[in-house]
Amino acid sequence: PADLEIQRVTIEVAGLKSPVRVAHFSDLQTDGIRPVELRARDAANAFEPDVTVFTGDVMNHLSLKAPVYEYLEGFRARRAKLFVGGDVDGGLSRKEFEAATGFEWLDGRVSTLKFGGARLAFLGFGLLDYRRGASFAEYLVRRAASADARVALSHRPDAAFALKGLPVSVLFTGHTHGGQVVIPGFGPPVTLTRMPRAVAAGGVHVFETLTVVLARGLGWEGHVAPRVRLFCRPHLILAELVPPARSAR
Repeated sequence: PADLEIQRVTIEVAGLKSPVRVAHFSDLQTDGIRPVELRARDAANAFEPDVTVFTGDVMNHLSLKAPVYEYLEGFRARRAKLFVGGDVDGGLSRKEFEAATGFEWLDGRVSTLKFGGARLAFLGFGLLDYRRGASFAEYLVRRAASADARVALSHRPDAAFALKGLPVSVLFTGHTHGGQVVIPGFGPPVTLTRMPRAVAAGGVHVFETLTVVLARGLGWEGHVAPRVRLFCRPHLILAELVPPARSAR
């Protein structure tokens, strides 16, 4: 649980004209700020991201708001810090969260940023949004119709099913904690998603035509659950979104 994995990936995104750096973490779900979380923040900031993305589940107890909000405020990004809510975030105030942390709460909204002449839209799926299925996904895509490229943020990876066939290149997601306990040679016995076990285990995978970037989280399940990680390291993803390589002539 203290052995942070930092995964660096490059993902081709049609429509981009220049690289975009995205630092992605999920499931902070903390009982208090530990050294591993400080290392994750330092590594994310050293990456000098254009956008920092947090895909939900902030803390296990609301009594931790002050130190957790101070921790999140310390994340840096050149252009934007974006957040979508998770399963344990229902008691948070959007207005207070945004003011204290500098993250824009994107549930049900679209944020479009310009990079090198191309417009990249970030589509935010809240917990209720992804359950609305393809119709809501189509609504968000319509709101981003003028963008040259689109990526989605969702706490739960099942949003991938709603995005099937739509012009969205990448889904940043979390929720599974990578299973939190993994059996070598098999994978996580419990994933809490309909996605394939290999995807739920975390990392970068292609599902249908969608690239799914699933962070295993920095923390662990709280409340009455045991605080344990086994063969499942906390996870920070540093992604560089790049224009597709030109086809060889």
